[in-house]
Amino acid sequence: MTVPDYVKQLSWVLDDAIPLGSKRRIGIDGFLSFIPVVGDATGFGLSAIVILAGVQAGCSWPTVARMVLHSAGESVVGTVPVVGPVASFVWKANARNVAIIEAELADGERTRRESWKVLIAAIAIAVVLVCVVIAALAITAVTVARWLSG
Repeated sequence: MTVPDYVKQLSWVLDDAIPLGSKRRIGIDGFLSFIPVVGDATGFGLSAIVILAGVQAGCSWPTVARMVLHSAGESVVGTVPVVGPVASFVWKANARNVAIIEAELADGERTRRESWKVLIAAIAIAVVLVCVVIAALAITAVTVARWLSG
């Protein structure tokens, strides 16, 4: 099985359709990020078509989770004014996801191992971030309590 042409074309339109100079290309995904909420939701919805093509092609769940992580991360960062569109222009989640699907179809075991590494790293980063937030909240609560008690 191969990645359907319409998925490759969609990925190209979202990430690489517009030439920017002689060596760089951008797609409409970054421009969608300029539209608050609706643009990022639309971009993620279109990215879901690429992800579903991976599911349909028989990609393993770690690989699908990795693709979701790419697209969701791009969409979340896309909500940040100015930084979001730039991240969408640079990250190119859809092109990455098509490459991941093609790699999975060519050598599923290697791609699966790589996807596990990415997922474990993402979980570790999430755990560290949650710990940092909890510590910051605890420090803030102690500081406020001391301030209130005089």
